[in-house]
Order: sequence, then C-alpha cells, then structure tokens
Amino acid sequence: SILQFTGGSGTNLSGVRALRVLKALRTINGVAGLRVLIESLFSSAVLLINTMIVVTFSFLIFAIVGIHLFNGDLHSRCFLPSGSVASSDFLCGAGGRTCPDGQVCSRAISNARYFSFDNLGAGFLAVF
Repeated sequence: SILQFTGGSGTNLSGVRALRVLKALRTINGVAGLRVLIESLFSSAVLLINTMIVVTFSFLIFAIVGIHLFNGDLHSRCFLPSGSVASSDFLCGAGGRTCPDGQVCSRAISNARYFSFDNLGAGFLAVF
C-alpha cells in the first residue's frame, strides 16, 4: 500500500489527491458529442489567439494616439485662490476651456479620475 511505501509516517499526499480531478477527463472518451466539442474548442484556440493579437495591437495603437493627444492634459483643474480644487469634474486648458471668474487653471498632482494617458500602461488600460 501507499502507507507502506511512505514508511507509514502519514505524510501529506494532497498533491496526489489533486490528481483525482483528472478522472473526469476519462468521460470525454465515453461521450462522443463531448469529445467533438472539446476537439473543436482546442482547434479554434489558434484562431482566437490570432484574433487577440490583432485586438491587442489595435488597442496599443489607440493608446499611443491617446498619449500623443492627451498626455498631461487630464491633470489641469480649476483652483480657488485658497489653493483647493474648485471642481474635479471640470477640465481646463484642454480644448480652450477657461475657468470661471475668480478661479485659476493649474496642473493638479494627480488625475481626479482613474484613467489617464500619461504613459503607455495607463493609456492601454484606458482604451481597454
């Protein structure tokens, strides 16, 4: 038995027990329709990989375009004379927008929103 092989020390055999999951794969051979389904999934994986490469490349191109168009523009906010942000939803400076009277357009330390086009990773995430 296995206990005699391990010396009866009661070692942890959870890795061997995890292989029990592979027993479910034997049912694929028993059911013909399931086998055809699994084979078609594996054969279509190559086409899906090619599609994902094209989609990732197009996301990369749009992220680079976004970096060139919006790099640093999403940091500009309207500030009150006391130094606090007047409205985090209002972008100034980009596209010719000006702040209301009594407020100054200045660059904030961080974006008020979660996305930006300041680097390639953030731009790629914003496009995704």
